[in-house]
Amino acid sequence: MKLMPYTFIVLQYQHSPFAGERLNIGLLLVCEKRSFARLKIRDSWKRFSDAYPDFDRGAVKSDLKSLSVAADRIAQEGFSAPLDTKGSCNTAEGLLLSLFGSPEGSIVWGSQGAGVTHDPEAELEKLHKQLIARFDHVSHHDRRDDDDVFQSLKSYLNDAHLLEQMTEHVVHSPRGDVRFKRSFKNGIWHCVQPLSFDHTDRDTIDSKAARWAGHLMQAEESTEKFQPYFIIGKPSKQSFLDAFYAAENLLSSAPSNPIVVREENSASVADQLVDAFRN
Repeated sequence: MKLMPYTFIVLQYQHSPFAGERLNIGLLLVCEKRSFARLKIRDSWKRFSDAYPDFDRGAVKSDLKSLSVAADRIAQEGFSAPLDTKGSCNTAEGLLLSLFGSPEGSIVWGSQGAGVTHDPEAELEKLHKQLIARFDHVSHHDRRDDDDVFQSLKSYLNDAHLLEQMTEHVVHSPRGDVRFKRSFKNGIWHCVQPLSFDHTDRDTIDSKAARWAGHLMQAEESTEKFQPYFIIGKPSKQSFLDAFYAAENLLSSAPSNPIVVREENSASVADQLVDAFRN
């Protein structure tokens, strides 16, 4: 069977433009000679929910479904551009530009490539496995989440009758809102956020730390004063400790002078919180 040229683009999810981190979310392959334009999205979303507790999987999948339907329609119509655009749709980049104009919002595009194939469907499967699916790992232990990390601090705060006074608080700023799970106000807001780094890959550890550092960068323009506290938990895999230490350093150097404490040292931050509450 004759080989035909194709192009492809890796689609990526960007949770916050200020944090800058991205995760691969799907792959679009276009082969005009075979009337083929198809988007294959990832099968597992665990890395996303691990990295972003407020990740809206339903909304993202809906957007990707709309793109997939549009790509199929354009291929069936002979790669003619939508009426309200002037772009060429016979490449992966051209198709996306015709539909979106530019990569904006939470779904953006990353690396691009081209090649030849006699079977674009098989090529799509191969590229998806190489660039997306192989980075999804199955966890073989019960991963500790943020609430598990908070348990190390909870008893201290409960004994001091501070826990019952804490509530969720949102720091508002022109660049975006930052939500902390447990906070109290005494002069200024004291905002506590437990963070578990017990993940199954380094990328998720890196992106979670970068996301929260980005949040503090956003909150830098807030008119209200607040003191952030991070209680951080180590990964179960010893081989990921260097990634954990890098995450700890990144959070410690973030704006707003955060207090970063490992969960085994949570008694020290409990004393600070109790003092701030009583004085």
